[in-house]
Amino acid sequence: MIARYLLTRGPKRRRREAARAEAVSSSERDGHRLLRCAQEGDIQALKELLRRGCDVNFRDDFYWTGVMCASKAGQTEAVRLLLRHGAAWVGVVDKQGRDARDLALQAGHQDVVRELEQFVISDTPNIPTTNHAQSL
Repeated sequence: MIARYLLTRGPKRRRREAARAEAVSSSERDGHRLLRCAQEGDIQALKELLRRGCDVNFRDDFYWTGVMCASKAGQTEAVRLLLRHGAAWVGVVDKQGRDARDLALQAGHQDVVRELEQFVISDTPNIPTTNHAQSL
């Protein structure tokens, strides 16, 4: 059935579909490399992957992200780099419901926990606590 499908497609269309499939596998390969480099704390490789446009929020089959891998491994500098490049961690959980902070806590990496918490605090915009429009 698949062979018949491929035969009914023109050569240009098959080439486009093959190129699209190759691009997907390339981005997936880069995503898995990002997870590995985050876990190992390979900052130079992480910077290169991010420079080339690798998705900073790539998730594997277990829904782990680079920030999760770096947090579990205690790679504070990698966590910091990923966060500065827009990696999300608040509300991002794996299949077991754990976020990057949970993983760092479980592994005893208090420095990573502080980094995550400080990033959230420093990233929060100043929002007035009173409604000034009502006082006008």
